[in-house]
Amino acid sequence: MVRLRQRYMLCELTHKSENKFLSCTVSKTEVEQAVRTQLTKLYGIYGAALCREATVKYFHAPTGMIIFRFAPKGQRVFGGTVARTTIGEYHLTIKQVAATCRTVNKKLIQLFRNDIAQAHIIFPKFEDSYSKIKESEAGEQLEQLTSGEGGVTY
Repeated sequence: MVRLRQRYMLCELTHKSENKFLSCTVSKTEVEQAVRTQLTKLYGIYGAALCREATVKYFHAPTGMIIFRFAPKGQRVFGGTVARTTIGEYHLTIKQVAATCRTVNKKLIQLFRNDIAQAHIIFPKFEDSYSKIKESEAGEQLEQLTSGEGGVTY
């Protein structure tokens, strides 16, 4: 059995106003279509063929975090395309350049923890309520990722 190696890229959908608290209204399929369209615009048939197996493996709409999966040969082409992709009022920012699944998951957990810490600073009255955050959606996502239940499957 031949093992095909894949690369993963962690990106974030950011609103043009740079407001982190706007929830994302874009769907997983819209993101995939926008990236594929941009690939064919920039690199033509070559880019489309090189990254034909590129897919969205993880999409978290409230935070706008996305994990793309693609072949290692298309790493530079795909990275250049993602950096120039806009979807309506949103644009993609790369948080972790092509890496293994494990390192991308670690970076995603780290970013979720930073977002929770930022929320504590912005909203000080909720500082001592770790249990409330644990019950919230972001806390559940973080718990799933740290326990290994959620995230990207190999």
